[in-house]
Amino acid sequence: MVFSFSRGFIFFGLPKSGSTSLHYLLSRYGELVFSRIENGKHETCQRLRSNCDAFFTQHPYEEFLKFGVIREPTSLVRSWYRVWSNPALANPHHPAHNRWLDGKSIDEFIDILETQHLFDGAESFYRMDDGSLGVDYLIRLDRIKQDTEALEGVLPINISHELARTRFNPSYKGPTKGPGSNPDKVIDERIRKVFAKDMGIYESVSSLNSKFLNSGWQAPDLKKAEKLFGRLYPQPYALGKQDKLYNTLKRWVPDPCMRLIQKLKQILSN
Repeated sequence: MVFSFSRGFIFFGLPKSGSTSLHYLLSRYGELVFSRIENGKHETCQRLRSNCDAFFTQHPYEEFLKFGVIREPTSLVRSWYRVWSNPALANPHHPAHNRWLDGKSIDEFIDILETQHLFDGAESFYRMDDGSLGVDYLIRLDRIKQDTEALEGVLPINISHELARTRFNPSYKGPTKGPGSNPDKVIDERIRKVFAKDMGIYESVSSLNSKFLNSGWQAPDLKKAEKLFGRLYPQPYALGKQDKLYNTLKRWVPDPCMRLIQKLKQILSN
């Protein structure tokens, strides 16, 4: 998640939807950058609104431009299937070992998804308790450059030209379906049925984005709001500042050095 008071936006990062690359590029515009999962990198709209109620009472949630990313549900499910099919997860010491699919087909994976909530789709990530969407604009992964360029016509940012050469956190490139799976069309039909609400949001993105782009929204200057946020939530504020510094270093320090820094951070934290 990226919180920009100076430009008046909050960016939400739906996992496995191209959010890490956008998060990295947008971090230069945010005063608070939450890059670690445990600190709120993938915070949902409702959790942020609830956890920061004291702040949003004084600076309404509606005052900010809230936007995020979205991925077509069949593509998202296949991506998670590849992630949890990775043989590396077979190691009992792997942090995601409990998610290892152990050779299950994608049909069996969908069977599991029919009864278990294993990851957030657009519905659970962006839907608020009152039934409304918690975002004003969504960037589709399959139209990431076009949707970002359109947003730049309203929001004072400049990142779309960098998207092609910025690629972080790629998924394991394993099979999209295991042995004995149904044909792709049948699988996709099952996924769309199970994730019908997510599909509904995805299909409404054009309408949502057009409504925002034609709304006449102008970025407010909320620099004073940053001081209030820091006073109300000193620990998250400090963590957001640390992560912003880390992302700034990533732009200037070669990748091998950043990996060394990450390793040292892990050693020190243990």
